[in-house]
Amino acid sequence: MKKSYFNQIRECAVPIGKAILLPILNSECSFAEFPQLQTVDELRMCAKAFQDQVTQLHFSIDGQDISEIELEKYRIQSPPFYFTLPENNILDLPENTTTSAVSDGNWVFLKPLSLGRHEISFSGNINSSTTNHASTDSFAFPSGWNYSTTYELVIQ
Repeated sequence: MKKSYFNQIRECAVPIGKAILLPILNSECSFAEFPQLQTVDELRMCAKAFQDQVTQLHFSIDGQDISEIELEKYRIQSPPFYFTLPENNILDLPENTTTSAVSDGNWVFLKPLSLGRHEISFSGNINSSTTNHASTDSFAFPSGWNYSTTYELVIQ
């Protein structure tokens, strides 16, 4: 199985006094992606099943790590929501398709940071040995991937 790696470094200016919400690792399931799912409860189970495959989470701010145990406390599942797919979308589905979805994932919500430079790094991993494969009445999990994102922030 092929493993995918996604690494990003981003620079942002943030106004002083603004809180910051960051997704560490999130999954979503929609009826467009998984037409065999028929109910919102099935969307919820699908998103949860994807997120349950996470094997590693990491978050640090200015070199201070937040423990993975602490990060697990901030796993949240969304209520159902709608989205419309743009052309050339990542799901490779027809553009202008509107569908219901549910998201499940781990987030960090930071209080406003002090004036100056800050570095936020976060990453997540789904190990290929923990993944499942599609059957006619279920859905396929990723074949293993990991990613990391670093934000170099200037609070001004």
